[in-house]
Amino acid sequence: MSRVFWDTNLFIYLFEDYGALSEGAGQLRSKMLDRGDQLLTSTLTLGEILVKPTERSDSELCGKYEHAILAAAIMIAAVEIARSYFLHSSVLLRSVGFTRISPRVSVDVSS
Repeated sequence: MSRVFWDTNLFIYLFEDYGALSEGAGQLRSKMLDRGDQLLTSTLTLGEILVKPTERSDSELCGKYEHAILAAAIMIAAVEIARSYFLHSSVLLRSVGFTRISPRVSVDVSS
């Protein structure tokens, strides 16, 4: 069993259709489940994931993403933040022109 940290793009690839990238994210998650790995992510990641659905005023999709991540992952936060912050942070990020997520690499923090 390992602890594996996922950043924004892996969740986006898992939830949306990005062809081979989505297939790879799905295979990675399946292998993690088979091995009993723990999925870790951050409160910042959740906020970033909510930017596009918030931009589209899609509260249903925001809820689906939030529920899926909170049900599957252990959240890492330096400071406890109210869940309502996630929606507000995505609105703020959009208001300052945050529209694109750069590719990132997952990091195994099991040491």
